[in-house]
Amino acid sequence: MYQSIQAELGQLRDQLGVSPIDQVFAGLHHIRYTVAPGSAVPFILEWGQKTRYQFAGAFRRTADQSIEYVLRLADNPVAVIVEETPALPHGFPRLRSLGFRVHDLAAVRQVLQEENIHFSERDHALVTAPLAGLGDSFSYVTREEMDWFSSAEYTDYKPENSDTLLQRKENVNLQDVQGIDHIAYRTRLDEVRLAARLLMRLTAYRFDSCYTVDGQYAETMVFRWGHEKPAMVASYGWNEESVVHNYVAKYGPRVHHLAFYVNKVLALVEHQKKSGMEFTTQEMIGDASRGILQIFTTPSPHSHEICEYIERFGGFRGFFDKGNVAELMGSTEKFNQ
Repeated sequence: MYQSIQAELGQLRDQLGVSPIDQVFAGLHHIRYTVAPGSAVPFILEWGQKTRYQFAGAFRRTADQSIEYVLRLADNPVAVIVEETPALPHGFPRLRSLGFRVHDLAAVRQVLQEENIHFSERDHALVTAPLAGLGDSFSYVTREEMDWFSSAEYTDYKPENSDTLLQRKENVNLQDVQGIDHIAYRTRLDEVRLAARLLMRLTAYRFDSCYTVDGQYAETMVFRWGHEKPAMVASYGWNEESVVHNYVAKYGPRVHHLAFYVNKVLALVEHQKKSGMEFTTQEMIGDASRGILQIFTTPSPHSHEICEYIERFGGFRGFFDKGNVAELMGSTEKFNQ
């Protein structure tokens, strides 16, 4: 029987202490996707069908002629950047980077050097190489994204169908979809401790707790930055019978899904099903009396990422209803084939 590593991770948290980045850290700034040529606009429209994020502008990077689209959600600090490259991206489509807002880059630079993590530097940002155990890169920025794109490195870009993007009105049926509740990684068993260390050293997030999913031979680690959203979670499988193990064996460590917190999730899901959206289970997972209702969409064809809708009740801060979380996790197994 596999033993939870919760106690071990608690010891690691205490051993590491507060990250030097903690003093300059100001939360998630953006998430960045890299998509194939011609995929950006369909991907943005898909985001508009699932969330309230809206197209806010596009820019061409002079150096490589890639196009960067910015999506924003009113009254929310986290932007979405969709980078469309002139050539096919390497590997499976995916979220490529998490960007964090910081007040100063010196403390970040010091930690990256101490951890021997390769990074590139610009006048307003540091960007790491893909991180072992997590699969994506971290970037640290001191500017807001529109200021970022106002540099000489970028020029304004108007897509051929920009009118379609700009004239899209917010879908009233999505008014209860709020911001990102949590970001969920899948990682390898032999890289669990490394992933935990990097999350705690390279951000102000701290290990909080573990959730064991016996029915899927897996465990999920939870990291929090105080009471701020989003939380970071990372799941790993114990053996080859685990859907998490098989997912990582095929796709590598990476972000598996983004969860959006929703008011009145039952009404939203009913509308989305009528609109043709597909989910990995027919019924909601969880129970309002136990604090949570949640459901997964099928993976996006543009990012191979799942969208989760989640509603919480009575101040519940967890991520699973322990009665049937194995069903939720197991519902993604067919996508590992």
